[in-house]
Amino acid sequence: MIRKLTAIIISTLSCLYLLSCNSTNIEKPTDQKAEKSTFDMQWAKSFIDSINTKFSEQFASGNSLALASHYWPNAELLLGNSEPVKGNEILNTWGAALRAGIKEITFSTTDITGDSVFLIEMK
Repeated sequence: MIRKLTAIIISTLSCLYLLSCNSTNIEKPTDQKAEKSTFDMQWAKSFIDSINTKFSEQFASGNSLALASHYWPNAELLLGNSEPVKGNEILNTWGAALRAGIKEITFSTTDITGDSVFLIEMK
């Protein structure tokens, strides 16, 4: 009986030892600086500038549906000195600007921050 108990204890400890030595379960920390350095911020700025140009052209043509298509359904439009405009109200906001007689809108990006997953553009 003692031999069986000793054999079970030794077997259990051996298994635990082998499992603790498994190097494939070790999580490696991600290096966010390396990720940021590989992301091309200049490309991101060029891409955003091209979208802003397209948006300005669509605004000049009076196409509020095309303007609203730039936003995700849960997006928020943050205008100066007002509450955020959400969802379908974004279409109404751009439509109201067009009906008010505004014929031209131009965006200039002042700053971009972020990485390959999330970008924030300041205007």
